[in-house]
Amino acid sequence: MQNLAPGFEGQRIRRILDANLDRAREGLRVIEEWCRFGCEEVALSAECKDLRQTLSRYHTPELRAARQTDQDPGTALSHPQERDRQTLSEVLTANFARVQEALRVIEEYAKLTNTELSETAKALRYRVYILEQALRLSPRHARLRQLQQAKLYLVTSPGDRLLAVVEAALKGGLPLVQYRDKTSDDATRLTTARQLQALCQRYGALFLV
Repeated sequence: MQNLAPGFEGQRIRRILDANLDRAREGLRVIEEWCRFGCEEVALSAECKDLRQTLSRYHTPELRAARQTDQDPGTALSHPQERDRQTLSEVLTANFARVQEALRVIEEYAKLTNTELSETAKALRYRVYILEQALRLSPRHARLRQLQQAKLYLVTSPGDRLLAVVEAALKGGLPLVQYRDKTSDDATRLTTARQLQALCQRYGALFLV
């Protein structure tokens, strides 16, 4: 571990590290909230929390003291893409990029001041890549994305050819089936629901009751 450089240069490096530690931790918090409340994925939530806490150990009072928000020209800068998020995927992608970029900045500038922090930032960056892939492969996230992209869905009504009609629609690419039956008894509805669920699983469609 090296000492932070004195004088003007050292102060500027401390500001860069402070800003990017903040940026990485904020981005991780956004991702963690989705893992926790959106996906209810315990392991992914725990990974986000561990990443944040690891960074917090390096976010020392010395670095925080270098902060000069009122003199930061970047606070007035913005880009239309930062203000416009159309989908959940865009929110997650933007925050993963934010974390990865911040960790890269920390890795490079910490080489001048704190080699331990530099090595940690590099290791965390690869963990964030793995986290991003795991989250995108999460079954809950995949289903939510499928729901968001569904432009058409079928609402059933009782009938002798119900299963045949639904399967024909699924073969045609229908992404979502909602089972509705207000007249049959519970045993019949449960049996039919299980049959419809099996059909939807076979064709990769969502099934709602």
